[in-house]
Amino acid sequence: MMRYVTSALGADPIVVEGYFPAPPSSVYRAWTGPDIVLKWFGPKPGILRSASIDLRVGGAWRFVMRDDGEVTMGFEGTYRLIMPNTRLVFSWAKFTHHAAGQSDITDVSQVDITLSGKGAGTQVRIVHSAIDDPDTRTGFTGGWDHGMANLHDMLARHPG
Repeated sequence: MMRYVTSALGADPIVVEGYFPAPPSSVYRAWTGPDIVLKWFGPKPGILRSASIDLRVGGAWRFVMRDDGEVTMGFEGTYRLIMPNTRLVFSWAKFTHHAAGQSDITDVSQVDITLSGKGAGTQVRIVHSAIDDPDTRTGFTGGWDHGMANLHDMLARHPG
C-alpha cells in the first residue's frame, strides 16, 4: 500500500499528501457526496454503514462505521469552511455510543483539505490538527493511509 501520511508517526499535525487520478471536482464530490463517501471512506471500502452530509458552513457531517443496536461508532463534525472543488475545513471527532447510555468521544480536532489541479488529476493535501492524544494521532495516521489508498483506487477506476 502506498503511504500518504508524510508527517512522522504520532506528530501533530498529521499531514497527508497524494496525487489522485481525477479532476478536483471529482475529488471534491468524493468528499461531499454521501453515496460516494460510502464507497471509499475507512480502513476498507464499504465499511461505512451510513454517511450524512449537510454541506454548508455550520452544517454537520456524520459517518457511521458500526451500528448493531448495541454500539454505534464512527466520526462526526461540522463544516467550518467550504470552497467548492478547492478546500474543505471541518471539525472531527471519533465517537462510540453504547445502547446502555455510555458514550465516548475524542476531543474535537480539525481537518483541512486542499485540492489543487495538477495535469489531469488532483494534488491533495490534508492537515489534521489539534489531536491532543498521541495514541489517537497514531491510530488516525493508519486510518488516513488506508482511506486515501481506497480513495485513490476508486478514482482510478472511476475518475469522473
